[in-house]
Amino acid sequence: MKEETSNHRTERVSPITPSVQKVDDRDEISRLLLFETERLTKEAFSEKNRIFEMEARELLNGASFSIYDKKEEFKQFIAEKERNYEPKFSQFFRLLGDLFNWTEEERRNFRKPRIVALTINEVIYKRFPEGLLEYVQMHNRYIGYCLRRTKNYKLLNDDGILRLEKYIDDANMIMPKCSDYYTFRVKMFEQFGVSYQMDLFRS
Repeated sequence: MKEETSNHRTERVSPITPSVQKVDDRDEISRLLLFETERLTKEAFSEKNRIFEMEARELLNGASFSIYDKKEEFKQFIAEKERNYEPKFSQFFRLLGDLFNWTEEERRNFRKPRIVALTINEVIYKRFPEGLLEYVQMHNRYIGYCLRRTKNYKLLNDDGILRLEKYIDDANMIMPKCSDYYTFRVKMFEQFGVSYQMDLFRS
C-alpha cells in the first residue's frame, strides 16, 4: 500500500510473518542450519534473519521444526566455549581395531582410515538430536584433508559429554561380542536403533 504526501512519496510495507515451508527429508535440517550460519555472518541481528530462524519447516512425515527451535534444543548439549576434555575414544579405537584386524602400526597411526570417522559419526554422534552433529561441524571447520580444527566433543558441555560417554560405552560393550564390523553394526541397530549404510560393506 502506497501513501503520497505533498513533498515526497513514502511506501508502507506490510510486516513479514513466518511461514511454513515443506522440506523434502531430514537431511534438509543440516542444509538449513549451514545456510543459517552463513547468513548470520552477513545479516547478523537483522529482522530478515530473525524471521528466517522462526519459519517452520515441515517434513514429509508431518513433523515440523524451525532453526530457532533446533538451536534452543542444541543448547542442552553445546558449550559456550571450547572445553579441554581428556581423550574419549581410546578404548573405542582399540576395539574397532580388533574388528578390522589392524596391525600395531595401524593402531599407532594418528591418521585413522575414513571408516573410523564415519563410524564415530553414525554410531555415536547421530544418536544425539537430529542435526546436532552438523551444527557442531559447522563450528569446527576442516583445516586440512579430513582434519578438523579440534575434536568435535570439545564443543560439548557437561550434559553433552555425559551423553557422549554413554553412547561410547554402549558401542564398547557391543564390539567385543562381534566377530566383524558388519555384525557390530547389525547389533547396534538391533539394540539401539543405530542405522547403517550398506555401502560401508561393499568391496
